[in-house]
Amino acid sequence: MPERRLGLDSIGHKRSDLHTRIERLSGAVASAPATIEHHEEQRSWLQIAAQTLADLTTRVDKAAKALEAAQVVSRTTHRLTQATDRRDELAAEATTTNSRVRRLRQRQLDEYAGVLSQQLEDGEPCAVCGSAEHPAPARLQDDHPSDDDIESAERQLSDLTTAVATAADEVNTHKEELARRHEQAGGLDADEAEAQLDQARQQEKTARDAVQQLATVEATLKTLRSRLASDEAQLTQAKVDLAVLDTDLAKLAETIETDALRIAAVVEGKADNLAGLVTSLRERRSLIDRAIAADDAHASAVEATELRQAEVDDALTASQFTSVGEAADARLDAAELAALEAQVSHYDNRSAVVTDRLADPDLADLTGDETADVDEAASQLDASQRAAREAQRKVDVMSAREESTTRAVHTLTAALKVHGQATAESGAIVRLAGVAEGTHPANAKKVSLGTYVLMRRFDDVVAAANVRYAPMSNGRYQLVRIEEKEGKGGGRRTGLALAIQDGETGRQREPRTLSGGETFNASLSLALGLADVVTGEAGGIELGTLFVDEGFGTLDGESLDRVMAELGKLSKGGRMVGIVSHVDELKQRVAERIEVRRKSDGASTLTVTAEGERLPEISAV
Repeated sequence: MPERRLGLDSIGHKRSDLHTRIERLSGAVASAPATIEHHEEQRSWLQIAAQTLADLTTRVDKAAKALEAAQVVSRTTHRLTQATDRRDELAAEATTTNSRVRRLRQRQLDEYAGVLSQQLEDGEPCAVCGSAEHPAPARLQDDHPSDDDIESAERQLSDLTTAVATAADEVNTHKEELARRHEQAGGLDADEAEAQLDQARQQEKTARDAVQQLATVEATLKTLRSRLASDEAQLTQAKVDLAVLDTDLAKLAETIETDALRIAAVVEGKADNLAGLVTSLRERRSLIDRAIAADDAHASAVEATELRQAEVDDALTASQFTSVGEAADARLDAAELAALEAQVSHYDNRSAVVTDRLADPDLADLTGDETADVDEAASQLDASQRAAREAQRKVDVMSAREESTTRAVHTLTAALKVHGQATAESGAIVRLAGVAEGTHPANAKKVSLGTYVLMRRFDDVVAAANVRYAPMSNGRYQLVRIEEKEGKGGGRRTGLALAIQDGETGRQREPRTLSGGETFNASLSLALGLADVVTGEAGGIELGTLFVDEGFGTLDGESLDRVMAELGKLSKGGRMVGIVSHVDELKQRVAERIEVRRKSDGASTLTVTAEGERLPEISAV
């Protein structure tokens, strides 16, 4: 009894602990879904934010480049303004100098009589009229422009022309840089680009923080779900344990009360106390248990003897033997018995197989009167086996195709990955190639690299040609490379066309509007300029000989004088200049020449004049 009452108290304590635990687990299980839902919402937001990290990083890089470009735009705009002002100032100064050169040349021509009068001597014939008397020679003005004055002005004009071309190149360079930077800046100024960069960086920081927080939230969600499952399992088990304790507690209390009544009735008048009664009862029970055990053993032995005898009698009745002794004499040896048992076992197995087959629904309904169509069954069996083999073949084919497709998918995935990496790595190269080909938006003027190089070389040729062209045109014309296509047909490439800057009108005109002589002067100037550039590019190797074929017949006397003066400068500079022409006037201007005359019989004669002396004619067929 005391032990049971202690057990009753223990169950009560356990029950109280289970109640406390159930309340705690119930509260945790009830509050867990809301917490999990909150974390899932937070995870969804963080996943969305984390997925934008790559795009935001690209956006930050783009915004940083846009800011850098916008900052450069401001500086480049200032430099462009300065370069444009400088170019305009130089152009105005060149125009003024051009007008001055023309005026000097015109004065020199107008006052050339005064120059000739300085060469008159008394008694010597005049070079103009041939008279030996000079009654009223023209007077030479004190400020008459000399050849040195004109040459100095021409050098100044040439320097200004080169400076204007250089300044124009600088303006074009700044314009190209400004267009490229404008494109990179996306039309934003520095403040807007900086604000956009700050916003992109803040968004990128938010996305990076989201990536870090996402891992923490996912780990927390995993822990919360695991904890919820554990709490639910523990709550269920605690409720079961509580029900079991309640049942045990009720049973134990009932048992204690019943046993208390029984003990009181039993102990009354039989012992001093319950312990003494228990000791006495245990001794009596021990004697009773031994007596019962002996009686049970005797009954079991009698029953076993009777059972064995009955079995022997039944065996003798079912056999051919009349007595136990006769049966013992007929007992088989172990080998024979084993063989017979094997036959019986084989029969049982075959019987079980037949019984199992007879239980099949297809056989159970047979009456025994049916006739089996063995050939049809064999045909169906063959067809089924062929169908099975065909199905297996298709399975093998599909399996092989699946493996091939899987390998192809892996190969394609790897190729796509390599393609993506190659695309990312070659982006700058593709952009550079596009710029070089003139197809990329960054190349605002759509000028290819080859054309750009030709433009720079063409600028050199034009600058060198203007050094000759200005004197030949009496300072009126200058060659100018233009960005637009020349003429209405647009046959030339952009950037490689020419225009004529007219110093008198201050406007540009197309080369096709020039007269024949002006066109000849322009062509000759370009040829001489090209020769000068080739000489400079070839490390000082000079083109020592130059032939000019025809074109002189289109020049008037004054233009012819200027052209011959330029060719004379080339000759004085060490070059040999050859002129091929039918203009008779050139005979008087060229001291050393070869004259070819055709005879009536079809033959020709060559006459060489060198150093003022005419050599004998040479006949040629």
